[in-house]
Amino acid sequence: ASWDAFEAQLRATGFFEGAAPGSEEERRRLALARARFDERARGVGGVRGAAAAAIRSVAAAPPAAPPAALLERASELVAHWSAPAAHSAVAPPSLAADAAAGLRDAVDALDGALATTAAEPLDGRERARALLLRATARLELGDPRGATADSRAAVVSAPHGSAAWLRAHVKLGHALERLGELRASVAEGYRPALEHDPGNAVIRSYHDSAVARANAPTAAPTVGDDDLMADPEVMSLASTMASQLLANPAMLAQVYAMFPDGMDGADAAQLAALASHLEGAAAPLLPASSGEDPASRLIDKVD
Repeated sequence: ASWDAFEAQLRATGFFEGAAPGSEEERRRLALARARFDERARGVGGVRGAAAAAIRSVAAAPPAAPPAALLERASELVAHWSAPAAHSAVAPPSLAADAAAGLRDAVDALDGALATTAAEPLDGRERARALLLRATARLELGDPRGATADSRAAVVSAPHGSAAWLRAHVKLGHALERLGELRASVAEGYRPALEHDPGNAVIRSYHDSAVARANAPTAAPTVGDDDLMADPEVMSLASTMASQLLANPAMLAQVYAMFPDGMDGADAAQLAALASHLEGAAAPLLPASSGEDPASRLIDKVD
């Protein structure tokens, strides 16, 4: 017999009674029925035997938890396993294995509570609460991108101006900060919440901190000696300058005048190494241990 005939027999016997079409409960019963049908296909009993076994399985298996119960269970898990609230810019500490497992269980429960096919879907406020709880868990689990998506959805679900709406904006700011998007955290997260509740010192502290970090000057990129030596234009210019320097004793004297107390070994070594590199010499012009006047040695070289 085909699967369609098997399913029709189950429906005729009341197997799906009480399970709304498209609901989680209907999908659960279909999965049980399919498992029994596959057993029959492998030769374990006949169609009638498989149908009877499927009915017995549904009777023994616990029904799927309603979204409201899943939400409450997830709320308990997040409250128990999440760390105390910290500034959003600080990365979450490494979670203990049991804390990470507890928060993942919370995310799984919230996935079920937020399922659009649930027989009793959450209303706007409950949905916003579930999204905020999942955003918190995801942020702690190191998933700021998922937390950002949940926070944005919570902003839409929560009634405008409600406590959940304010928390959704703050959580969105936290998640965007964790992603390094400081200006977006202010524009999308903290600023709308602060405009609605300008006297809230906590939200203002988040807002002002993010603004300060977004406007902080960034350090200019540094260029190493190796980067300069690898640039053909820089090397060409340096070679020309070195040739002019070596051909002009007066310029050499000016270079030496930059060291009124004389060049120490390190200064002499650096100058000699540069000249050796630019001229392609096999050995440095000035040994680092030379006690002679470095400028006079360079002048002697030119003469």
